[in-house]
Amino acid sequence: MSSSQAVRSSKYSYRATSTGPGAADVNIEYIQDLSSLSRLEDKIRLLQDDLEVERELRQRIEREKADLSVQVIQMSERLEEAEGGAEHQFEANRKRDAELLKLRKLLEDVHLESEETTLLLKKKHNEIITDFQEQVEILTKNKARAARLRSSADSVWPPTSTSTATTPSVVWPRRMRRSRPFELVIRLEEVELSAVAGGKRINGKLEARIRYLELELEEEKRRHGETVKILRKKERTVKEVLVQCEEDQRNFILLLDALDKSTAKINIYRRQLSEQEGVSQQTTTRVRRFQRELEAAEDRADTAESSLNIIRAKHRTFVTTSTVPGSQVYIQETTRTITE
Repeated sequence: MSSSQAVRSSKYSYRATSTGPGAADVNIEYIQDLSSLSRLEDKIRLLQDDLEVERELRQRIEREKADLSVQVIQMSERLEEAEGGAEHQFEANRKRDAELLKLRKLLEDVHLESEETTLLLKKKHNEIITDFQEQVEILTKNKARAARLRSSADSVWPPTSTSTATTPSVVWPRRMRRSRPFELVIRLEEVELSAVAGGKRINGKLEARIRYLELELEEEKRRHGETVKILRKKERTVKEVLVQCEEDQRNFILLLDALDKSTAKINIYRRQLSEQEGVSQQTTTRVRRFQRELEAAEDRADTAESSLNIIRAKHRTFVTTSTVPGSQVYIQETTRTITE
């Protein structure tokens, strides 16, 4: 018994039961289909890789979009809070401005009233001093008048010696003459005492009134100083509020700028997402097309394999195909002959 068979095959080996040109054509077509199938599989792998990259990019864009949406919501809330705070601050500033105007007007009124009170006190003080000087002049005049009366009385009724002997008829007129100047002296002393008492009483009243006016002046100065302190404190508070308002306004402008930038970024990401969705749809379409082509190639391969199986059933020839560099396909047929 002798036999012959195929010895070498580079990629695929098939068995056939008979020789003929039909088997070689089927093998060549089958090899071409397998090459096309391999190329399609490579393309599908590349497209699947691209699709995975696109999916990852899309997921990343979705995550960034979600993060930006959260940031936009947070910035919107902060912006609303800043707007509410700014409105509240503006209202508080208006109230403080109105209060400051009232305080300034009150300070001006108090200052004018203090000046008027000071002028009135000075005027009353001058009047009191004038009255005091007039009373002093009157008292001085009364004293001078009493002194003149005393001197005139002494000159009219000179004093007599007690040792001089007098008769009873002469003693009575002398006593009468002597009693009159004593009465004048007593009256003068009474006038002097009343003038001194009146002057002291007037001086006491004037001094008490001066002390009262001085106390009133000191109290008015104290109230004026307190009002000035309150006004300065309010002015400092208003300045601080104005500075805070300017700071809030700058922060509000910065928030608006950040919101505009975030909105621009969101629009850019949306546009990129739309573009990526379009590219993904194109890639998906291409993948589906290649899958259909792959399915068609697989169908053709199945058909070729079925045809090859039919040929195998009819022939008993070994068919060997091999490929070499240069895209050349070599087919080697070996017919096995069985001798009994």
